[in-house]
Amino acid sequence: MTHSLSNITQTLKDFADDTHYVLGFLSIISMICIFLLYLDFKYKSKSMVNESEVIGYITYKKKVIQRKANSTVVWYDTEFKQALTRRDSVRSEDLSNAVITLTDGTELRLEENSMVILDTKEKGIEIKLVSGAVRTNRKNAKADTEIKVLVDNKNIDLANGADANFRLAENGNLSLNVTQGEANILSAGKEFKIEKDQFANFRETEAPVFKTTAPTLVLPEDQTFFTTANNEFPVSFQWNFTNSKTNFRIEVAADRNFKKILSRAVTDKNQYSVNFKPGIYYWRILPDKNKLDEISLERSFTILKESPFQLLRPMNNAKLIVANYPTLISFDWKENSLVKDYTLELSRNSEFTEIIKSTKTTGNHLSQEIKEPGEYYYRFQIQYANPDLKPKTSSVYSLSLEAKITLEPPILKIPYHESIVIIPKDSKETINLFWGRVEGASEYHLQVSTNSDFTNLEIDENRKENFYYLNPKETDTRYYWRVATAANENKLSNFSKANFFNSKRIEEFSIELVIPKDNFLITDYDEDLEFQWKTFLEKPFFVVEFSESPDMKDIFKHYNTKSYYQRENYFPSGKFYWRAKLFDNNKNLKAQSKIQSFEIPAGAFDLKYIPKIKTARDLYFINE
Repeated sequence: MTHSLSNITQTLKDFADDTHYVLGFLSIISMICIFLLYLDFKYKSKSMVNESEVIGYITYKKKVIQRKANSTVVWYDTEFKQALTRRDSVRSEDLSNAVITLTDGTELRLEENSMVILDTKEKGIEIKLVSGAVRTNRKNAKADTEIKVLVDNKNIDLANGADANFRLAENGNLSLNVTQGEANILSAGKEFKIEKDQFANFRETEAPVFKTTAPTLVLPEDQTFFTTANNEFPVSFQWNFTNSKTNFRIEVAADRNFKKILSRAVTDKNQYSVNFKPGIYYWRILPDKNKLDEISLERSFTILKESPFQLLRPMNNAKLIVANYPTLISFDWKENSLVKDYTLELSRNSEFTEIIKSTKTTGNHLSQEIKEPGEYYYRFQIQYANPDLKPKTSSVYSLSLEAKITLEPPILKIPYHESIVIIPKDSKETINLFWGRVEGASEYHLQVSTNSDFTNLEIDENRKENFYYLNPKETDTRYYWRVATAANENKLSNFSKANFFNSKRIEEFSIELVIPKDNFLITDYDEDLEFQWKTFLEKPFFVVEFSESPDMKDIFKHYNTKSYYQRENYFPSGKFYWRAKLFDNNKNLKAQSKIQSFEIPAGAFDLKYIPKIKTARDLYFINE
């Protein structure tokens, strides 16, 4: 037993000492972990939305907002109206922010580079602020909702209807500003109360430092959104200050640490206005002495660039001729990522005193049914996803619909005019006649004749479809064909312009080499060599092959083409052989030309020789 145990120990030691075994073992473990992580992401994290209690939704997002379920380690990008469940984590990246609307109506505004964990507790909601800043807004929330915010070891209870701004600095300091109601704070076993318009900092000590001598910021509110169609937007700042000091310094930065100051000004008033380009900004007020307890809390605001509503179709004042009613009219407009939904309103007058149809969509396209001809006016009610952006109404557009008594004739497509349709002898193959559809057409009238004045009709019938399978005669025949259009009870349109085609029955398919002629000697050249051939077959595929042997065993060049010629500028001196192969649309070999030769004397081409390809491929098909 001791001997066996010793052997096992030695074997394990040898295995551990062998680098190949160790690396192989670690590779297997890594692959298993990656596979389990993939399964976790694919099935678990996404299914949590359906399996857990939904606590809220992403009702606005700018750029990258990510979500992670509690039982997973995978973060993935959220979408507009993304459902959030209990104990979900939500985070924002650089230049990104979001609005989360909880199921009770509470609105949470998440600043860039911020992260929160959401949960429900008894009758209320629990929000854990991990980093960055969050603002609560319970304007539309249920009155009895209780909100608890956790930041490190601090518990902040917001009384019914209370709101606050929370900012967690990189050094761990917490800034708190109550904007509505009051907040009760429990920190290190001690309780504190902060009332409306009061704000405090939690620094090294557990007790808050109330900033009673610092300015109170009024407008814009924290994490406010503005939208502009211009390159700049005027922002008005306002603050309150109870001291007798008169000079203030306002700073606006591109980051919450105010390392990138974009605007700095001194004023003796409690308001200031300046223009900014679209982006995310932070601002604060500093009185003269610039003491820490006299610096206001910072706030942020976002300016969003919005493109004006742009209608794509139908054009304004469009006049449409429609054969059948009711008819569907398609409306398309340019997509706008800021918009939540559009409502198309349709009226018979430009004042919209009576709206005959109102249709809502979240996309940038919809089709509207109109029952009768006449003049119509329409406009779009635009609802933004961001709660700070007010709804807008587009310009008023118009369109007129006219009843069309007769329709235009269709366009004949296949067979092409003056074309030759090849049919193998004794074959039962049909010839497909195909023409374009006409909007509003209920049926088509087809005529096929063997003479141009259509007195000798082979086909004379009405069809719902826009195609017909013609059984050709056993002999070579010229066919003339035309099509007219009808719409319900309306009269028949004029016939289309007549086309003709020739049906040709052949014993077998053949292919003829035309240029260069057999045994041709090339003594001079100005341009590339050109190889030409001919055959009868609609939409053929050709393979052209070149060899130095008359039996074409060693093919050193080949080309795939749909054309009837091939240009070449890369041959050495010597005698060469070539041929062309013909394939149909189904890649079946239909014919092969005879082998012909040509000769290039020394010095005719001063070009490099391409190495021979000893093994020729069987088939070389064109990539369609």
